[in-house]
Amino acid sequence: YQMNLAIIPESFQFFDSTLTRNSQAVFSIDVCNKGRQESNSFSLTIYRSSENEDLPDEEEIIWTADNIFPMLPDSICSITGEFPANRSGRNHYRAIIEMSGDEYIGDNAASADLLVGYPDASVTLNEFLAYPAGDQVEFIEVINCSDEQVCFDEWWLGDNRSRVKLSATGKTAPGAYVVIAPDSSFFDSFPTVLDWVIIPDKWPVLGNTFDNIILKDITGQTCLLYTSDAADELDGVDLGGR
Repeated sequence: YQMNLAIIPESFQFFDSTLTRNSQAVFSIDVCNKGRQESNSFSLTIYRSSENEDLPDEEEIIWTADNIFPMLPDSICSITGEFPANRSGRNHYRAIIEMSGDEYIGDNAASADLLVGYPDASVTLNEFLAYPAGDQVEFIEVINCSDEQVCFDEWWLGDNRSRVKLSATGKTAPGAYVVIAPDSSFFDSFPTVLDWVIIPDKWPVLGNTFDNIILKDITGQTCLLYTSDAADELDGVDLGGR
């Protein structure tokens, strides 16, 4: 091709891929002129994709630079920038370059993910059952206390002895409750409770006397730490009236 700009594969990266909310996300991208001629000036736009699609729209524009200087054939331009990481959870970003006269646009895009931690006290422990009767099952109930939706996918649930990664779809609205239970037998005891129950692949069996309940977000930040000394602060274990 006479005119062909491309983003070098895997070059779209964040200097720190795990951040706290509202800190600055610093990125770099390498663009190469693969064409035989000097390029025209070009633009670089970064989109945040809320649904992980590769065809974002203008409402998702996070950062843009126009009229970037033309490049000589076979030259490489490293572009850096930053923007606020203001959405917690896993964020998917799409970088796209555009140049008039570009003869091949199949290499004009690249993607990168950024993990952003949830603020302190985003979730709180409402109820749990660590010593179930014969017809019951252990469970943990948490509340989204934040002002944003919480996605519990890739969070970690643990106690003093083990931990397990959660797998979940969808997001929990502010003020909503979520139950984490070891298996579907939970519904035998509470058939109508809540809209969302997470069942991990494994279950960290809760100690009947002294134990901790630890919930960490996708970045590994501890969002909830319950110790046996805090038992009096909980509402109890009765879910039947909800």
